[in-house]
Amino acid sequence: MKNLIFNTKFIGKNYIYFDEIDSTNLFAKRTKDLEDGTVILAESQTSGRGRNNRKWISPKNKGLYFSIVLKPDIENKDLSKLSLIFPIAVRDTLQKYISLQVFIKWPNDIYINNKKISGFLFETDIENNKISRIIAGIGININHSKDDLKDVQDIATSLKILQNKEFDRKEILNDILQKIEELYLDFDKYKDRLHQIVSENLLWKGEKIVIIENDKIIEEGILLNINQDGFATILTKKGIKYIYSGDLSIRKGEK
Repeated sequence: MKNLIFNTKFIGKNYIYFDEIDSTNLFAKRTKDLEDGTVILAESQTSGRGRNNRKWISPKNKGLYFSIVLKPDIENKDLSKLSLIFPIAVRDTLQKYISLQVFIKWPNDIYINNKKISGFLFETDIENNKISRIIAGIGININHSKDDLKDVQDIATSLKILQNKEFDRKEILNDILQKIEELYLDFDKYKDRLHQIVSENLLWKGEKIVIIENDKIIEEGILLNINQDGFATILTKKGIKYIYSGDLSIRKGEK
C-alpha cells in the first residue's frame, strides 16, 4: 500500500508508511512534531492494541491499521463529541461495501453480525483545558481469513469472511479518510447531531445490557441511546443514568 494518493484536502497529505511497526499510535505518541492531518499506516503491528490495553490482531497485508494525528484546538468538553466522527465515518464507509447492517457498539467499536470488525483507540494531549492534539488509532479487519482470527473467532470477523471475497484496502482507506475529513472540517455544523447518527446505528439499542469495569458489573439496564455529550443513556431500576465512555465497556446481558 505504498505510493498512496488520497482524495482529501489535508488528512493523509502527509502519511508515513511502515511495513511493520510496534503500533501506529505508539509511533505518533513518540513523534511530537507530526503535522496536522498526518496518517501513520502499517501493514502489520507487533504490539497493536485497543482500549484497556487489549491486543489488536494485525496480520500482515490483511487489514487497515492506521492512526490519524489532528490538532483541533477544541475545549476538553467537546472531546467526547469529536470522538464520535471516527466510528461514524468507518461505519458509513463499511456499509457501502456490505449488505449486512453495520452497527456502532458503544463506546467505540464497529460490529457486523454481532461480531467486532473495527476498533478505535483515542489518545490526547491537553493544554490549558483544550485538546491540542488527538491521536485516533483505527484497526479494521478487511481481508482476514478465519484462520487469521482463529483465536478470537467467537467475537471477531472481517469483510472477507462475511462476503467471501477480497476487498481493495486502498479504496476503503481513501473513503474513510474522506468521510472523517468531511465531519471534522464541518464539526461545528455536525457536532450537535453526531449523537443522533450514532443512536440510529447503535448496537443492542432497546436491549438489556450491563456495564462492566474491572471485570465487575457496575450498572445494568436498557440501552436507550447516546446523549448529546456522547454518553450512553441507560434506563436502570433507579431511573435514567448517563455513562461516560472512559474506561467502561458494554456487553449484552440477559433479556
